[in-house]
Amino acid sequence: MRPPVLAVLAVLAVALAFASIAGADVPEYVSKSGGYAIDFPGAPTEDAQEGIVQGAKLRVVFDVFAREKDQLFMVAYADIPASAAGHPIDDSSLVAQGRLIRRKDFKLFGHHARDVEVALAADHVLRVRIVDLGRRLYQIGVVMPATLAHQPAIDGYFGSFRLTR
Repeated sequence: MRPPVLAVLAVLAVALAFASIAGADVPEYVSKSGGYAIDFPGAPTEDAQEGIVQGAKLRVVFDVFAREKDQLFMVAYADIPASAAGHPIDDSSLVAQGRLIRRKDFKLFGHHARDVEVALAADHVLRVRIVDLGRRLYQIGVVMPATLAHQPAIDGYFGSFRLTR
């Protein structure tokens, strides 16, 4: 099962997210190493962490943009070891961070995807879209006040994610 993979992604995302604050507006960010493009609201910073998942090394890359002190936009991706690939998406590590509001499974680019929304402390919301390409797992996410989490611009952020390879 994938709980260790998502746990690594979720924990590292929160740790890196609030440490990374970046600047000017950028219309579209293209990650050559990540194989994706997205419309961040500003220039993201990239960081990576390595860990061990099911006995195999896992490198998780985070592209993060933090606006003000309570709005975070991020994309995390990792190449999954063959021993962990092909299992259903497990979002328990995300849901454990608060109270589950919504979970929806669907297909994106012909692959399994899941939207998860979790109520956090201090009236904040975590919205994450998990895209499972088999050997590569993407998490597109935002953390922000609940009053901002469903504005059209936020939905547009999620909708702007595309694969480039």
